[in-house]
Amino acid sequence: DLADSYLEQFKIATRAKPKGAMCSYASINGVPSCANAELLKDFREAIPDAVITTDCGAVANLYQAEGYVANATEAVALAMESGVDLNSEYLYGEYLGDAIAAGLTSEAAVDQALTRALNVRFEAGVFDSDDQWQHLGLSDINSTGFQANLDAALQSLVLLKNEILPLNRTTRVALLGPHCC
Repeated sequence: DLADSYLEQFKIATRAKPKGAMCSYASINGVPSCANAELLKDFREAIPDAVITTDCGAVANLYQAEGYVANATEAVALAMESGVDLNSEYLYGEYLGDAIAAGLTSEAAVDQALTRALNVRFEAGVFDSDDQWQHLGLSDINSTGFQANLDAALQSLVLLKNEILPLNRTTRVALLGPHCC
């Protein structure tokens, strides 16, 4: 089931060269996905510069719910060494220094993860001074100009319905917007 239902979909998705992926709470053969170096290595080989991030509490689950490692320091080290670049919660910021000091991971691993994460943000224009989105303020929230886009946003939700999915091989899909490509 794993090979036929899940991994095949990831193989198909990697053809599009996504800029990132998220490891989850799920385990495969008893190994949580954010600690599964073999699984993440396969993704990394397909897309070397992609950013791998965690689902919110997935690293904390390594030592809390899963009991896979003993503590937060071991959890962040294992996730980093397995190939997880970004942690969607506070644990990397709080415990990576301890993990490096304990010899469980290295500054080189952190540098590589940071390089991948920042490169994607640079490519997206997040640091550009002329990025039109950086100039938005609180007065722009729910403004008339942005309300005009509400209909387009609501129509895009049709993708969440299973009326057009799965797509057949002849269907073409376009992603539009300032940070999509």
